[in-house]
Amino acid sequence: MGLHELRSVTIGVPDPEAVLGYYGELGLTPDGDGGFSTLDGGHQLTVEQAASRRLVDIVVAVDSADDIAGAVERLSAAGFHPDVS
Repeated sequence: MGLHELRSVTIGVPDPEAVLGYYGELGLTPDGDGGFSTLDGGHQLTVEQAASRRLVDIVVAVDSADDIAGAVERLSAAGFHPDVS
């Protein structure tokens, strides 16, 4: 399986406003609505309200249908619910 590109990550935190400065210090550029962009990938990080710090969503890209099928199979076996779109 080849995951060839990290398109975006959404994380949930109890207080999104409290962590926005942290991600700016890492070199990410705020793009409004809790989002951050990178020079290479555009909008790649979203921070949203959640009861605890957690991964809400991750979007990756692959090269082929076989890669997608393999990723779906492994994620499903691990108890995740991948959405292929």
